[in-house]
Amino acid sequence: METGIAVLAADLGEDGPVTLLSAPRDAVERRAVEIVHTHALRALDAVHLATAELAAVPLLEEPGDKLGFAGHDTAQSEAAAALGFTSIQYSGDTSGSWLGSAPVVAAAGGGLMTSAPL
Repeated sequence: METGIAVLAADLGEDGPVTLLSAPRDAVERRAVEIVHTHALRALDAVHLATAELAAVPLLEEPGDKLGFAGHDTAQSEAAAALGFTSIQYSGDTSGSWLGSAPVVAAAGGGLMTSAPL
């Protein structure tokens, strides 16, 4: 357990590869409802996509830059692609090799993480 906590602390550190994201609750809820109605997703899947749109996309450096979205769920991945994300179907690989070099937003429980500082 301590090793896992140490790895998480390093990943979330200032020089780590993971950046936690958040967005205003009201805006996320409104956008998530739209995504649920448009893509017939479960609520939490839609919350992840709404947060990615509101918090990560505006941080991209250049207009037109792509942002990957990694998730376990096929329907969520399809909705991510329809919303303009590069969809990455996460297979449980913990090596990070599926991340590539572009920033990736990953749905993780009740929140989102990016694989690279944006």
